[in-house]
Amino acid sequence: MGVTLAELSLQTTDENWKSCILNEAARIIYKLGRLECLCAYWNVNSPIFYKGSWEEILEKLKDGISTKEQEIKDYQYIFKPIFASAKMVINPSAEIELKSPKASLHLEVQNVAVEMTRPQYLTMVDLLESIDCMVKNGPYRKFRPDVPVHTNAKHWWKYSMNSILDVHIRRFNQMWSWANIRKHRHTLKTYRAAYKAKLLTTQGKLREDQEKQIQDLEKSLDVFNITLARQQAQMEVIRSGQKVVAKKAVAGQKQGGGFFSSFFGRKEGKKKEQEQETQEEEGTGIEELMSADEKAKLYTAIGYSGSSHNLALPKQPCVPLCVCLFPVCLSLCVFIPLCASLCV
Repeated sequence: MGVTLAELSLQTTDENWKSCILNEAARIIYKLGRLECLCAYWNVNSPIFYKGSWEEILEKLKDGISTKEQEIKDYQYIFKPIFASAKMVINPSAEIELKSPKASLHLEVQNVAVEMTRPQYLTMVDLLESIDCMVKNGPYRKFRPDVPVHTNAKHWWKYSMNSILDVHIRRFNQMWSWANIRKHRHTLKTYRAAYKAKLLTTQGKLREDQEKQIQDLEKSLDVFNITLARQQAQMEVIRSGQKVVAKKAVAGQKQGGGFFSSFFGRKEGKKKEQEQETQEEEGTGIEELMSADEKAKLYTAIGYSGSSHNLALPKQPCVPLCVCLFPVCLSLCVFIPLCASLCV
């Protein structure tokens, strides 16, 4: 099975749809796209290519690409070769002029045919069943012996028992054991404390041993537990108010001075303290307790937008896009045994 494509091109043209170099002073841009011989095939009992050399394989693959003049007879196509062309006219200044569409697309597609034979259907079912068996056998593959079944019944019985015991019984017993639960809780608490310390760092960078500790703990945890521990650490930092306390401590250090400076600047200091208190009271709302991502999720859920423009009107003038699709011929053909066919 495979997909072949003979040509896929996009060219800049003039108003007569002839290839040219784009002129920077042109007001209208013309684009021409071509799609030739896009098809999908599913060959039954086809020859094998990988046994030959690389040059032979490449030559055979190139010979399997059908063209508009010639269609490969030995290939059994599910989607017959499709030919299409697209002509696009782009007006970059349409938003200013408001006279013509910003883009006008004329798409022309020729015959689209879909075929399915009984051998193709049966091989598809066999392939899906084999893939399903491979997926189901994935957890037990490491126990599979590399010996044939005949005269090696002992190895295969051992394979079946180890598969059931290790995958279904021992793993669940270990998962729900008290020792494993206690170890997991300890790892989760350690990671939460380490991530909280990372959030509270004033310098913005941890020591190498702390970074290594966080990386080692993340290797033993899955994505769900890492996300849960990080959210808990963020909420603990927000509720504890340690960031606000740090800001106050820094402000207190800046206000420190001598006796005369404190005596003469007492009134100004009181005014500044009152202003800071009012700012802190205003900042104790949802803006201070929630991060930018959390506020964005909340606004999306309730349909709120912080912009001041009217939501009933667009921000920019509406510029239409014109798309024209020429009629195509669609055919579906299913071949049934007894040399009968049903065509729609």
